[in-house]
Amino acid sequence: AAIRDLLLNISNLPAPDAPDGLTEDDNVVMRIVGHDPDAIADHQRVPHWEIGEELGILDVDRAV
Repeated sequence: AAIRDLLLNISNLPAPDAPDGLTEDDNVVMRIVGHDPDAIADHQRVPHWEIGEELGILDVDRAV
């Protein structure tokens, strides 16, 4: 019970293979899950409203 109480007072133990660091700059990206903005080229960054207007499925001028 004593060891359990002690462990409950320690917040989020790091993984043993996590690198040590003093600042945010020392962090290492292990993986990216979900959207990665760096994976999209600048010419591919088109707002959804422009795509919708071009496809004729969105009327921004009449939208409220």
